Amino acid sequence: MKYIMMTGLLLVLQGTVCRSQLLQGIEPVPRDRAPSLEKTIKSSHSDAEKVTALLQLGTIYFNTPYPRTFNLNSAMQLAREAASLSLRSGLTRSYNEAQLLISFIYLRKNIPDSARSILPKVNDSTRFKMLLGISHFYQTIEFGDRKSLTDKAMYLTMQAKEISISLNDTLKKIMVLREIACIHSNIVQPASEAELLDVIKRIDGIGYPYLHYTWFELSLLEYYMGNYDKALKYSQQALRSMAQTKDSTNAADLFLIHGCILRKAGQHETSIEYLKLAIGYYKVQYGDEGMADGILNLAEEMIKVKRPEESDKVIKRLNANYFPDNSIDSIRWFQAMGTYYRLKKDYSNALKYMQLRADIESRLNYQPDYYGLGQVYLEAGNYAKAKPYLEKALRSVDYSYSVLAKAHVEYCLFLADSAEGDYISAIRHLLKNKRYDDTVMQQAKVDAIEKYKAQYQTERKEADLNLKDQRIALLTKERQLQAMYLERANFIKNTALFGSLILLAVGILMNIQYRQKKKASNIIAKMNEQLQRSLAEKEWLLKEVHHRVKNNLHTIICLLESQAMYLEKDALQAIEKSQHRIYAMSLIHQKLYQNDDLQSIDMSVYLEEFIGYLKDSFDTHQIEFEVEVDPVHLNLQQAISVALIINEGVTNSIKYAFKNNDSPKIWISMTLAGDKVKLVIADNGKGFQLKEEDEVKSLGLQLIRGLSKELLGTVRIETTKGTRLVIEFIRENITDPIQHMQQTIPDYEA
Repeated sequence: MKYIMMTGLLLVLQGTVCRSQLLQGIEPVPRDRAPSLEKTIKSSHSDAEKVTALLQLGTIYFNTPYPRTFNLNSAMQLAREAASLSLRSGLTRSYNEAQLLISFIYLRKNIPDSARSILPKVNDSTRFKMLLGISHFYQTIEFGDRKSLTDKAMYLTMQAKEISISLNDTLKKIMVLREIACIHSNIVQPASEAELLDVIKRIDGIGYPYLHYTWFELSLLEYYMGNYDKALKYSQQALRSMAQTKDSTNAADLFLIHGCILRKAGQHETSIEYLKLAIGYYKVQYGDEGMADGILNLAEEMIKVKRPEESDKVIKRLNANYFPDNSIDSIRWFQAMGTYYRLKKDYSNALKYMQLRADIESRLNYQPDYYGLGQVYLEAGNYAKAKPYLEKALRSVDYSYSVLAKAHVEYCLFLADSAEGDYISAIRHLLKNKRYDDTVMQQAKVDAIEKYKAQYQTERKEADLNLKDQRIALLTKERQLQAMYLERANFIKNTALFGSLILLAVGILMNIQYRQKKKASNIIAKMNEQLQRSLAEKEWLLKEVHHRVKNNLHTIICLLESQAMYLEKDALQAIEKSQHRIYAMSLIHQKLYQNDDLQSIDMSVYLEEFIGYLKDSFDTHQIEFEVEVDPVHLNLQQAISVALIINEGVTNSIKYAFKNNDSPKIWISMTLAGDKVKLVIADNGKGFQLKEEDEVKSLGLQLIRGLSKELLGTVRIETTKGTRLVIEFIRENITDPIQHMQQTIPDYEA
């Protein structure tokens, strides 16, 4: 369904004349108009008509990305000819448009000083667009001192602000606010989200429809802060706005960031489709990111979903057809190729491309990519060379780095120090890594609390409205009753005083009952509010417990891994087995604190990730795995027991079952019939003869039988024609303590 919606969006955008964002300031021209524009330039006798054709043809070359250098040179030649002819003919507006195009060509050529030199030549309206365009360049450039670039962007934006005030143009004033918010977003300031949302509110308030550029900035901000749920929400808003306005000027960058966010959300196949869309747009139109970024992310995704052959074909084809012809694009390409080969564990090629990138950066006086070089050396096992690069990367970290990037640099240094035996420094880096991890977790909690508060306030407003309606209805009924009482009083007054006294007593009793019921309702409402707060606190505490348990288990795994480098044979195998068992428990606690359901684990989701971990740990690309697991929900204790049994069974099959087997295969299935769960682990290996003394010596078999007893289940081991392990047990009822508390709240109204 998502792919169909995405394809529909692309069809809406195709065949439309794109509207440019104000920030860019140059209206795109359809590429198919080039022949008629060339004819007009050659044959027209009108200077105004000829200048217009020159500018439009220059814009086509300006927006055509490949070949980059040739097209930009052609665009510059046409723009200068248009400027010269406009000056001779007194065409002031066309002259300003030509100078704007020239300045933007300088920016594409990475010559901002030449672009700034044109500012005094143009009028205020054109200078405003030029100032914001150069400011945008300083924000998006990837190289150089980030603080200096940010200061330059803010200085230019303040000049644009003065122009917007002098022109008294509302839209221009809002665009200045947007640019300031983008600058703050680029250095990941906490208030950036609120600033950008305020800009959207202002733009929408004046009826300006092109909101997707600002939604795009919001999605980028949340992506680099690691808030992928918010990033996905804002990215979807941007796609909707782009489809509604049929403005595909920024489509390539938008599809790229949406694909990257889907990667982080685990939607890998959908991510691949969006990344392919982005690359398709980068072939025909310019983007702030670029073809290399799209190819890098697409290749990583294909490797992730086990499609390396397809990724090789994509890399080679695009590398041949869209190879860069300038230094800046080459830096991006070399980074993409270096990262791609690192993921394929081809470290010699990875180092070659990473070093080429660093050489160009040094030649341009940019800071080399120490992080990339350090990571390649680390994964290649050359810890002595990795550590200096990683330390340089850590020293060069500035406020533009995301929290997750800082955390990963600390983790790489932890691994390097552990390998060299510097455990004190290793623990120091690991603790910093955990602090960054806790920061992300804390931010997620704050977002959830804010969401809960907003939901509570909405529900409270609705309750107040309902209460007002009830009060109005009650007053109406009271007025009706009063009218009826008056009629009865007049009637009874003419008959007997005794009847009047009875009615008065009834009225007093009804009033007393009403007040008592109202007082009781207020007490119940306060108690319910207190109970809801208490329940929310208990949910957060329970999630925090699971998160801390998972982090502690992860720390144990890391320490075991660092110790394993110095062990051999039986001791090393014991450490590795312990790591797998601890990871099985750690993954369960991770799933619990990530899910809303804190009491049960969906084994079909859990086992898919855990089996993938075992396959990666033992490098089992020659073994075929067939996993069929029903959505069986187990409580924490039973889930841990089942995970440990599967760890023992699958590990034994991988290590001992296959010898000279041309088609090794392992089956794992879990089915649920009523409350009875059946777990089967089987292989087509050589099998073995099960003896009583083997069971006594085998810790794995003892562990399987002991865990089966904890499940109150039965275990059956068949060793002919391979090995088949069958565990059957009764699923325990999953008791939610929070739900139990809700069920035990006294029913006061009853």
